[in-house]
Amino acid sequence: MTTTLTKAEAKKIEDYIWEKLPLLLRENPKVAVTIEGMLAKQFPRRDELTQLLDKMDRRIDLAERRFELQTEEMDRRFEKQTEEMNRRFEQQTEEMNRRFEQQTEEMDRRFEQQTEEMNRRFEQQTEEMNRRFEAIDRRFEQVDERFEAVDRRFEQVDRRFEQVDRRFEQVDERFEQVDERFEEARQERLLMRRDIHKLQAGQDNIIKRLDGQESWMKFNVGDLRNEKGKRAEDMVAAALQYGLKNPDISPDKIRLRQKLVDTEGQVFKKGYETEVDLIAENGLLTVFEVKYTVRPGDVDMFAWKVELLGLQNSDKEVKGILISWGAGEEVRERCEQYGVTLLD
Repeated sequence: MTTTLTKAEAKKIEDYIWEKLPLLLRENPKVAVTIEGMLAKQFPRRDELTQLLDKMDRRIDLAERRFELQTEEMDRRFEKQTEEMNRRFEQQTEEMNRRFEQQTEEMDRRFEQQTEEMNRRFEQQTEEMNRRFEAIDRRFEQVDERFEAVDRRFEQVDRRFEQVDRRFEQVDERFEQVDERFEEARQERLLMRRDIHKLQAGQDNIIKRLDGQESWMKFNVGDLRNEKGKRAEDMVAAALQYGLKNPDISPDKIRLRQKLVDTEGQVFKKGYETEVDLIAENGLLTVFEVKYTVRPGDVDMFAWKVELLGLQNSDKEVKGILISWGAGEEVRERCEQYGVTLLD
């Protein structure tokens, strides 16, 4: 027959066991051995725990080696892409220079041909004019003999002079055309110079963007941590200009490793000290932090720093930007909860 205990009776029995168990363990060692065997079935032994920790250490070392290999592979690919881009740009520049030289030579050749043709025609016209004037001279020699034909010959002379005038007018028009072609060639050269200046400006812009991209990559993998002073501020400013797409970020606005102390215990314990990196511009303080891997707890700590800085600078707007590659969904939700901008 099974007897059911009430809660009060069960409580009395439990209290009795807790009261007598220490005395029983001291007086009877077999009881302690029995309890130890029962606990061993539920929890790992010390040697098993040591093996488990060694195994975890090996896995962590393997993960770190894989991360280093991936980082090296990424750097190698980036350098290869940069070299390929430079090579293509140099090829395009050489091809453009070659075409420009060809066009210039072709234009010079055509201009020389036109000049030679114009000179040849002018000489022919001059010879023709000389022949006609010689004919006029011969006709004037016959004036004494042919008084009756004087008027007709003078009329012929007038007509011929009119033809000469028309031909001179044609020569003037051709000279004007040559002047216009010279002006067109000058304008084309000016346009080509402007195009070259635009190309050089575009090249400078590409180089600047590549420098910003390189600084941003180094910034994300932590290569800027060892830099100090103005050089660090310059490189961080260049990286943030590229990463945040804000060309107005200058080195004089960067404040690295600024001490932050919770003197009144507003967010942390009273007297708690930490450091933050800032962008200070026009009444706005932007706290930024880079993490290789970020966990929800890291987001909490970063958000608390931003909150403390805002409490200590109530006259300014304060916001936070957390930079991390491959952040998980939980981290994204935690950033949204705190109003922290996540760049991944």
